[in-house]
Amino acid sequence: LRLDEAFEVTHAEETGSEIHLELRPRRSSEAISGVDLRAAADGEVLGFTVTDPSGNRVSWQFRDLVRNPKLEDSRFTFTIPPGVEVQDLEDAGGP
Repeated sequence: LRLDEAFEVTHAEETGSEIHLELRPRRSSEAISGVDLRAAADGEVLGFTVTDPSGNRVSWQFRDLVRNPKLEDSRFTFTIPPGVEVQDLEDAGGP
C-alpha cells in the first residue's frame, strides 16, 4: 500500500531545506489518528510522529543514516532447523 493511498495530506509546508506533512488516515483506524512527517528536500525522511485516537504521541527521529551500506555476507547465516525438508527449486526446473 502506497503512502498516498493510506493517508490524505491535510497540511504541507516547506521551510528551508525541510518539508513538513500532516497526514490523516483515509480509513478510520483504532491505532492512528494522524502522522506528522518531516523530510529533507530530497525526500529522505528525517522523522515522524504518530498520534493515536486518544491523543498519545510516539516520535521517531533519524540521524546519521547510511544508505545501502556494504554488508559482509558473513552477517547473513541460516541454519536449517532439524526435521525440515529442503526442496531445491532450481534443480527441479522451477522458476
